[in-house]
Amino acid sequence: MWLIVLIIITALFLGISLYISDYDIMHPSVVFNLFFGICELICLLFKNEYSIELHPNSVVVIILGEFVFLVMTVFSRTIKSSAKCNYLDEITVAKIEVKKELVIGLIMCQLISIAFFIMYIRAISLKYVGSASSLGSMINVYDQANKFFKKELATIPIPLAYRLLNPINIAGSHVIVYILINNWVAEKKVDPLHLASSLLLVFSYVINGSRTPIFRLITLILIQYYILYFKRKNKRINTRFIIRLFIIAVVTIILMFLILIFAGRLSEDSDYKYTDFIFVYLGAPIVNLDNWLANPEIYEEISWPGVHVFGGIYSFLADTFHLDSLHFKTILVFKSSESGKFLGNVYTMFYSIVYDFGIIGIIPVVGIMGAFYCFMYDRMFHKQIRTNTFNMKLFVYSYMFNDLIMSIFSTRFFETILDRGVIRIFILAYILEKLFLEEKLPFFSKHLRITKFRVTQ
Repeated sequence: MWLIVLIIITALFLGISLYISDYDIMHPSVVFNLFFGICELICLLFKNEYSIELHPNSVVVIILGEFVFLVMTVFSRTIKSSAKCNYLDEITVAKIEVKKELVIGLIMCQLISIAFFIMYIRAISLKYVGSASSLGSMINVYDQANKFFKKELATIPIPLAYRLLNPINIAGSHVIVYILINNWVAEKKVDPLHLASSLLLVFSYVINGSRTPIFRLITLILIQYYILYFKRKNKRINTRFIIRLFIIAVVTIILMFLILIFAGRLSEDSDYKYTDFIFVYLGAPIVNLDNWLANPEIYEEISWPGVHVFGGIYSFLADTFHLDSLHFKTILVFKSSESGKFLGNVYTMFYSIVYDFGIIGIIPVVGIMGAFYCFMYDRMFHKQIRTNTFNMKLFVYSYMFNDLIMSIFSTRFFETILDRGVIRIFILAYILEKLFLEEKLPFFSKHLRITKFRVTQ
């Protein structure tokens, strides 16, 4: 009963969000409600198999979060210089031309970085397993060590070349991805060197053993393409684009399974069905949240506010000032259903919020997140864009878009926005853009020629 109530109210909020956003299917409020709605429908689909019966407090928690996000959408659309004069309309997209030598140099750095990282994970595999039979097995060993044995992993030094080059490679290749999508929208052509750098970025993520960065890259490309293509000249969403979205979703799911197999995490003789994985990723988060809210379990006494929501800040302080008291145990423990079926260790974003601040904490925490996405999206091109730079707001928003979707898993938004590695990507991307795209140094003036998109009033 309560599951049906939750689905109906989520559908109502989704409809209101669509209306407020002028039926913009990629507006943050629409995306937020849509993905929680999908999870709820998956729970309904597997209701009998997993004996799912939601409790009223779970419905209250999720609905409160959706309501707060909706309120931030209303504020964004009505306060002061609202999006009424903006709506990302009338964007003219022009080609960005980058000197080939610069992209080739980036590709060479990527190849060197990848080679040293493979040497690194090979050393890890030899030390802890005694063999390095295949790249997939080495990736799996590194992934498991990185998740569960970080202290032991720290005893193996990371190659200096990788440590120096990888941050620049990640930031630079993300800028190249941005340029690749922009140029495709501008003239329906792809530069082979830009594509090569982008594929090397994907490969570097694969050998790190995590699917999250690849999923982030897919959503980054999707939202940037949507904004640059469908938001120019008031172009409307059509059936063809909806079909493309569906195809992308299917391909993404298949890709995630292939990466699991490649990384040695899904074998042919596994007892797990593919439908079980779908439920673990899309249905189990709500079930785990519901089980915990019905029988709250305290895994540790909290002496500092928001240690699980704002863990990035505490981790930074603990590592910087060597304060062991700021290291906290994870509350994301693995769970199984009463029938013994595996439910994973994700609980939606509301788990950490309620654990740290109680139900009332949903209002300010979700409010911060909603304000970030709604205000940034509605004002993406609010000011005139200079003709010699790309849009940093679009770059950051595209990167962060994945965390909006991942709210069905965890407080990924706060993990990302407070992560030192992510902050470093933004800073390095900004510096590279200033050096190579805006030609701030005289040396680079002969290496790049650029025209960019403009906003016509």
